[in-house]
Amino acid sequence: MMWSTKMFLFNYYSTSRAHAFQITRADEAKGQFQGKYQSRGTPPVDITGGFHFFNDRKVTSLTFTAGGMKFVIEAPYRDDVPYYGVWNGQQFVLDGSGAVLTVRFEAKDEMKYTVETGHKLQDLHLY
Repeated sequence: MMWSTKMFLFNYYSTSRAHAFQITRADEAKGQFQGKYQSRGTPPVDITGGFHFFNDRKVTSLTFTAGGMKFVIEAPYRDDVPYYGVWNGQQFVLDGSGAVLTVRFEAKDEMKYTVETGHKLQDLHLY
């Protein structure tokens, strides 16, 4: 199964609009990705994380840590193939409280098309 970064050229926003992330590079062989994360009221930060295709469960799992939280989210397959429109999972607060919150991210196509750059994601923007 090929992991194409172009398939993920979306900004993903939590339904609460408190968190957002984007994937800018992915390495399927290593199961790793790079991207950006932003929480409301803070500038975006670089992130690295891991992913795995669970063909038996028909989900793609994505994990990353940022902003004092660890996100463990999954995107269900659609028609037996990976689909990345919705990510559901948990947000673990890393302040020692043990708090675990449910989180849902939805894709939003925010591409800028220019002659100079081809296609490029717009910056994350929480409002």
